[in-house]
Amino acid sequence: TENIEKTSVENDKNFGTKGKTSVQIIELMKENPLDTDKTIQKDKMSNKMSNKMSNKMSNKMSNKEQERITKIIEYLKEYNVITKSEAAELLEVEDKTAQRLLVKAVELKILNSEGNNKGKIYKLKVD
Repeated sequence: TENIEKTSVENDKNFGTKGKTSVQIIELMKENPLDTDKTIQKDKMSNKMSNKMSNKMSNKMSNKEQERITKIIEYLKEYNVITKSEAAELLEVEDKTAQRLLVKAVELKILNSEGNNKGKIYKLKVD
C-alpha cells in the first residue's frame, strides 16, 4: 500500500488532480485528450491477446496459477518485462514458485523468455 500511496501522490503532482472532483478531472481530460485511435487499437489488441491467453490457461492451469499469471500479464502490459524476482515479489511467493509459474507460461506459449539463468527476463508473447 505504501507504493500505491506514493504512486498516487506522484500522479497528483504530475497530472494536477489532487483535491479535484471527478467533474474537474473529466474537464482536465477533455482539455488534454489522449490519442484515442491508438488507445482503441491498443485495447483491441489487449483484449484479443487476453482471450487467447485465457483459453490457453483455462485447460492447463489451476485457478490459483491462472490468478497469478493474470497478475503477471497485467504487470507486463505496463512494464513490458519481468524477472523471476520481480514476479516473486509481485505475487508474494518464493522465487522458485515464481520460476515454476513463469516456465509453465513459456511452455504454454503465453510468455517468451530471453537470456539465461540470472539474467533471464520474460515478456508477453506476441502472435
